[in-house]
Amino acid sequence: MLLKVIQNIQSQIKSNKYSREPIVDEYKGIYHFDCTSFITYVLKRCELNIESTRASDLFDELDDLLIPIKSFSDVSCGDIIIWKKNNIPKHGDSGHVGIVKEVCGSRLTIYDCVKSVHDNDSRIDSGIGHGDIEILLDSDQAVGFKWLGSSKKTKYTLIKFFRYI
Repeated sequence: MLLKVIQNIQSQIKSNKYSREPIVDEYKGIYHFDCTSFITYVLKRCELNIESTRASDLFDELDDLLIPIKSFSDVSCGDIIIWKKNNIPKHGDSGHVGIVKEVCGSRLTIYDCVKSVHDNDSRIDSGIGHGDIEILLDSDQAVGFKWLGSSKKTKYTLIKFFRYI
């Protein structure tokens, strides 16, 4: 269901960019989001009432709304990936959230809305699209991630996966 909503959005996009203040006009095809507002928009289209406006808050809120996935080997297409920063700032980026498009070993292709593109990215610039990240594992548990492409940042933090049914 989540992937169908994203595919519908992608088929309508005429203006797409990263923005901390979400702007949506479906009729005109305008979709400006940050990662959290994008995923929240997708979940609301699936009739889930989401309150969070930051990734760090959504990280906790999803525990009560979706089915947690405990082992990385159980992650599949359509699942939500989310993490929050270890030190959360009062303003700005508090983590990241996306929806899994494809799983290949410990590498995920995820749909998200970003400021900077991933490796093997569908975007040329910021906005909605999909790209690859590497998940760092310890005994089938996600313990961090590595941005691929130009950034190549490695971060160790708690990562959660959820399934919408």
